[in-house]
Amino acid sequence: MVLGLAAAVLAAAIPPIPTIPTPPNVHIPGEKVERFKLVFDGNSHADRAPSLTGQTGGCDVTLNGDIEEGVSFGRGKGVTMEFVRYKQQGHTRYGFQRSGSNLASSFTVVAEITREATGTGTLSQHPDSVQCPQQTFELNQNADCGKTITNRAEWGLKVKGTTFSPRPVAGTLFSVDRCGEPPPGSPFTDDIADLFYGWDAPPGLPFEPIPLHKMFNSHYHAFKVEFAVPSAMSNNTFGTAPLQGTTVDRGRNEATVRFIRQ
Repeated sequence: MVLGLAAAVLAAAIPPIPTIPTPPNVHIPGEKVERFKLVFDGNSHADRAPSLTGQTGGCDVTLNGDIEEGVSFGRGKGVTMEFVRYKQQGHTRYGFQRSGSNLASSFTVVAEITREATGTGTLSQHPDSVQCPQQTFELNQNADCGKTITNRAEWGLKVKGTTFSPRPVAGTLFSVDRCGEPPPGSPFTDDIADLFYGWDAPPGLPFEPIPLHKMFNSHYHAFKVEFAVPSAMSNNTFGTAPLQGTTVDRGRNEATVRFIRQ
């Protein structure tokens, strides 16, 4: 009985934890918002032509080949996106945001990746030299070759002034598809398969004008903006000395952003 009375007194002495209030919606000064269903789709292509000629230990080394990657990507079901016009330090600014997220426009993109490779890497005995661990590998022997690999990556709509561009939020340096990679234990390095324009870092799409006259005009129920990089090229290297080779990397990328007013 004494214990029960003490517990009751203690409970009465400690006030209840207050309920955390729901934060109010914060409006940016001069803000005007239009809501759209955003549909995004595109395709990219990457090509790498690696080449290596040299000597290491008792081996003559050669590698020549071609690795090609095709990707179709998009957000087919659409995502609800808001286009925002607001004032900042006396200037009119524009931005895209997911519903309820202040100027955060990231969304998940699904990519279907297919890669093929041709060519051969060879270590052969150099005349009158020490013993060479001779080896040959085909660039198309990796299990990923010819398969369709599904990958998900975060993209967003980057705004610059009155222009915008769909971009990966954070591209990686390593290709998702490993077709073209040498087998484990090979003296050739696996960065052969890291295509410079491979997914998820295809050639960066250009900035195109935001169709402002359509964004804030309800007569335009649906419209689209197209982006394209028809050709990009870069010369790079792979491997480490003395087995360091060169590559010619080419890529292209195109995408369409469709806005459907909500």
